[in-house]
Amino acid sequence: MTREGNLLNAEKVVWNRKTGEVTASGNVRLVNPGGDTAYGDSIDLTDSLKDGVIENMLVVLDRGGRIAAARGVRH
Repeated sequence: MTREGNLLNAEKVVWNRKTGEVTASGNVRLVNPGGDTAYGDSIDLTDSLKDGVIENMLVVLDRGGRIAAARGVRH
């Protein structure tokens, strides 16, 4: 799924058009326009693919840094 330069890949993606909620599970990968990539087990997002919650998160920054956490939230 792509939206405004963000790319979401997962084994399963569900988009609720009425609520605007996107849920994805299984080998989740979210790449932002700057090239930073977030990996996780599952993610709940708004349909802009910008704000949400990711479980078991690893973020690989385009410049080489890494951030890991059990849960990540972006508003």
